[in-house]
Amino acid sequence: MQVEAFQADLCDEKQTVELYERVKKRFGRVDCVFINHGINGGKHLGPLGDMDDVSVEDFKSTWQANTLSPFVLTKCCIKEMASRGYGRIIYCSSVAALTGGVIGPHYSSSKSALHGMMRWAANRYAKEGVTVNAVAPALIDGTGMINTDEKPEMKDALQKNIPIGRLGTVEEVADVVLLLLTNSYITSKCWSLDGGWVHQ
Repeated sequence: MQVEAFQADLCDEKQTVELYERVKKRFGRVDCVFINHGINGGKHLGPLGDMDDVSVEDFKSTWQANTLSPFVLTKCCIKEMASRGYGRIIYCSSVAALTGGVIGPHYSSSKSALHGMMRWAANRYAKEGVTVNAVAPALIDGTGMINTDEKPEMKDALQKNIPIGRLGTVEEVADVVLLLLTNSYITSKCWSLDGGWVHQ
């Protein structure tokens, strides 16, 4: 397997388009896109936070990174994928999109918006060989989202609320992403990876 890294500020629309063009120039085409980035806007309100704790600027910057840049990347690649009769687009959402989460309304709304975009694009381009799906991970160890190394007691408390009884792994998320990249019959679906924590 060959891996190459390309850098861009995905909060910048121009850089996002240029990133796509650089990748396309290097490899000739883009067949699959896993849009796996995001920010929490520097705010973590918790379940008892207040709307006043999120500024309009916090809200805008979170949506810019989490919603607008996936939209721009999708626009860059989906028509060309459709013209070839093959493409895979996967958004990394969050269980917060399904539950409201604890980070805040800026984050949960930015991720739930991906689901509407995913469903529209999936329905529009299905007959042209393009599938569009999302994964919604929660409580995944080793991602930096949960700092269990510094606070091992937090890990124990979290695991008690997960029916499977442990945190998820990055490899388990990757397994689902790989399934969605290789399966041509799954589209317009959001896969929750949460150990049974959320009942949809």
